[in-house]
Amino acid sequence: MPEQSKIWPKHISVDRRIINVLSQSTYDNFPRALKELITNSYDADARKVSVQIDLKNETIVIEDNGKGMSESDFEFYLRIAGKTRSKENDTTSLGRKIIGQFGIGFLSIFPFFKNYSIETKKAGSSSLLFATVPLDKYFINQNKIIDIDSIEILGGSSETKANPNSYTRITLKGFNDLTNAFFYPKEKADKKLIETYSGIDRLKYILSDDLPIEYKEDRYNKIFKTDTTFFEVFINEEKLFRLVYGNELLETHKGNYHQIGKIKFRYSILTPRKSVTPYAARYLKIRNLNVGVGGAREDFGVGHGTTRSRFHWLTGEVHILEGMNEMIKISRDGFNYSRDYEEVKSYLNERLQFYSNKLEQESNLQNEIKQTGKLFRVSDVKLLKKDALSNKIRKFEEHGFDLKIPKFDNLNFEKNIIIDKKRFSVSAESWDYQNEFFPACTVNKNHITLNSSYPLFQGKKYTDIFVKLHVMLLINYQNKILNRDVFKHLMNEILNYYSDYNK
Repeated sequence: MPEQSKIWPKHISVDRRIINVLSQSTYDNFPRALKELITNSYDADARKVSVQIDLKNETIVIEDNGKGMSESDFEFYLRIAGKTRSKENDTTSLGRKIIGQFGIGFLSIFPFFKNYSIETKKAGSSSLLFATVPLDKYFINQNKIIDIDSIEILGGSSETKANPNSYTRITLKGFNDLTNAFFYPKEKADKKLIETYSGIDRLKYILSDDLPIEYKEDRYNKIFKTDTTFFEVFINEEKLFRLVYGNELLETHKGNYHQIGKIKFRYSILTPRKSVTPYAARYLKIRNLNVGVGGAREDFGVGHGTTRSRFHWLTGEVHILEGMNEMIKISRDGFNYSRDYEEVKSYLNERLQFYSNKLEQESNLQNEIKQTGKLFRVSDVKLLKKDALSNKIRKFEEHGFDLKIPKFDNLNFEKNIIIDKKRFSVSAESWDYQNEFFPACTVNKNHITLNSSYPLFQGKKYTDIFVKLHVMLLINYQNKILNRDVFKHLMNEILNYYSDYNK
C-alpha cells in the first residue's frame, strides 16, 4: 500500500451555462459524455484506451496510457470556465490538435453515475494522484444537477515506487435511471434502428462514429489523411474502427481540402446503391478536428419537405480542419452561427441534391433497361423507341453516370407485356392522336405500337394501366365486341375523363 503523503479537498467552480447543459442530459447523451472522457485521453497523447463495462456490477473503467497528471495538471483539468481555456500550444507532443477546450469533458459524465474516481501518474514519477466525487450528492430529482457554485473533490497524492509508465484510470460506479435506460432499451431489436440495439452494441456504434480512430477500410484513412493509427480504443477488449456505410465513392474533395471562406474541410459522399442501414448512418457525419460533432448526421436541409426517393441512399462525412473550432458550442452538439459555415452548408446541400437526383434518374433508367426483352410494366413510352433509350444511355454516360450495363448494341430493346393471358411485344411511334381513329395504339397480330404523343401516356405512375386499358378496348373492337361508334365514343370519354392524369 503506497504511503499517503498529502490529502486535500479541491473544488470545481461550475459555470452556469455548463450546469444548464448537464441538467438537460437524456439517456441519448450518455455515449457522447463517455466520448468526452475518451477524447481527454486523446489530448493526453494516449495511444490506447481500454473501456471495461460490467453491467452486473454497474461499473465502467476507462484506462489510458497517456501522459498522466501531476497535481498542477489535475488542477488545470478541474478548471471549468465555460470558455476556451488558454494553453501555450494547441497541439500535443505527438502533433495532435487539442480537442477539449471547455473542460466540460470531466463534468459531462456526472449526470449518469453515482460515483466518480480517478487515479493517475506521470511517467517516471513516484507520485500517484487519486480523487473521488460522490456524484449522487449533486444530482437529485430525475438526475437534475443541484444549483451549486462548486463541486468538492476529495483525494490527494501518495508516494509509490517510481515507474517509467504513465496512465490515467477513471472508475464510474452506480448506474442511475438515465444510464439504465440507455443500457436496457425496451424496444424490440431491429438492425435498422440503433435505438433498439443492446446498450453495449449501441455504445460501440456511436463511439466508433465519433472518436478519432482509424477507418476499417484503409482507403478512407488515405482520403481523409487521418493519422490516427496510434490511437486505439477497446470496448471489453474489442477494438473499435470507424465504419463507412457506402461502397461506392460518388464525390470527394479535390486536392488536399476544399475551402470556403476561412473554413477548410474534406468530405466524401458515398452510396451502397440501396437504402443505407442502419438509418442513423444516412447523410453526412460532421467532424471537427476528426471528432464527431453532435449526434444525428446532417442532411443540410435536402430532406426537409421533399420526397426524394433516393436521398436515403446517401451517406458520407465532412471533416472540418480549420475555421470552426472557435464556433463549436459548449455542449459540442453543433456550431454557433458563422457566415462561412452557412455557405459550407449551402454547398453540401447542393451536392447532396445533385446526387439524390442523379441516383433517382439512374435508377429509373436502370429499370427501363431491365424491362427490355422481359415481361414488365410500361412506365415510360418514350423509351420504347430504341434510339430514345440509346440516346439517353449515351447522355448519362457522357455526364459520368456509371450505369454498369453492357454496350447498348447488345441490348434487346423490345418490351413485352401480357394482356388477357396473351403475350405482346411493344414498341412506340408518334402520330396525331386527334385526327386518327386509333389515337392511342395499334395492334397487329402479336405486336402493339403505342403512340408516344398520346396524352395519357405522358406520365409514369399510371402509364402501364392506361396502356393495358387502351389495348384491351382495341382488341375488343377487333373482335367485334365493340362497334366503331362505341369504340370511338369510349376513346373520347376516357381522354376527357382522365384529362387530369396527363402528367
